Amino acid sequence: MFSADEDPVPFLACVKKTELVMRIIMSPTFPRDRYDFVHLCVGIDAFREEFPKIMEGTNYSAASGLGSNVNSEHPQKPKIVIAGSGFSDDEVDELERVKYADSVTWYRAPTTNKDIFGPDTDLTGIGKNA
Repeated sequence: MFSADEDPVPFLACVKKTELVMRIIMSPTFPRDRYDFVHLCVGIDAFREEFPKIMEGTNYSAASGLGSNVNSEHPQKPKIVIAGSGFSDDEVDELERVKYADSVTWYRAPTTNKDIFGPDTDLTGIGKNA
């Protein structure tokens, strides 16, 4: 369980379209004290290109320009990757085969527009690699 003394858990979102993820992240119910949105990949190609560089700690440019790692002197490696609901099962499988993808916890966003980040949301331990 999350403790107020802990740093927010860094996560990366990989989506096909930015509208829903931005609405969720900008929502007043998004638990910023618990989760740090470090990077956004829009599409499989962006994830394939950017995720390994993030995990290796090498210099990279975020094509989306979004996330707390943008212009950060101390970019964080994500511990969680959220795959957007627009991806098919085969596409999520493809994302999960990218280098270093097995070193994070994966979470698949639901296919509803419901705000998944309510006050009791705890993404740690959820996903295939938990």
